Amino acid sequence: MHTIDAVGTMSLDEYIVKNKEATYMLSVVGDTLVEFGMHDGDMVLVERGRIPKIGDLVIAWHGDSFRIRKYSIQNGQESLHAEAVVIAIIRKYV
Repeated sequence: MHTIDAVGTMSLDEYIVKNKEATYMLSVVGDTLVEFGMHDGDMVLVERGRIPKIGDLVIAWHGDSFRIRKYSIQNGQESLHAEAVVIAIIRKYV
């Protein structure tokens, strides 16, 4: 049997956000990010200045716009320059 502890009232800021001034939300547009569990209309919570780890989803400048990509290092160099790290995906309830 699994149990769930009642948490009471809590702020998501206190639970998820470590740096309020550098944290913001972006809306996912389109279904090209389904492989990452994101769908059109979902929101992502991102934090600028956080140092990404290999495998993190990051916001990176790609061509002419910002894109969500998986962070990696190839031949000792970053595969892309991360502007922010995705810290939470908020699913749009349909």
